[in-house]
Amino acid sequence: MQQLEQSFDVQVTNTQQSSPEPVHKITIRSQDYMATQDNTGQSSTSSSTRTQTVDLFSTFDELRCKELKRFKAYLSEKIMEGFEPVPRGQLEQCDETDLASKMKERYGEEGAVRMTLTILRKMELNDLANRLEESITLTGQ
Repeated sequence: MQQLEQSFDVQVTNTQQSSPEPVHKITIRSQDYMATQDNTGQSSTSSSTRTQTVDLFSTFDELRCKELKRFKAYLSEKIMEGFEPVPRGQLEQCDETDLASKMKERYGEEGAVRMTLTILRKMELNDLANRLEESITLTGQ
């Protein structure tokens, strides 16, 4: 598999509040994509990897500062069988992009999504969890 040599910057604002939240900036890095060769020898981006990664970034971008801090606190605890906690010290300086990447490294693509869904539900952020689950289901993952 080849790595694509590009990245995308995305800026997000919360327009549903009377005073919009600060703009969040995420960078989707080349290592967040996997390229495969089709039968013509052409490289193409794996949509399942890209979509799950983008879905995680989008989900984390919707968390407010306190919610992100609480998410990291849950991530540093043993909350799912077979998923070891991430030491708090490794999470303190993580922004949304780093958090998604660290979770992918530690738990794999599907594990990161499962862990995210579990934590969001523990935080009673069911709407956000349902949207993440729906977006993954809609893309055939």
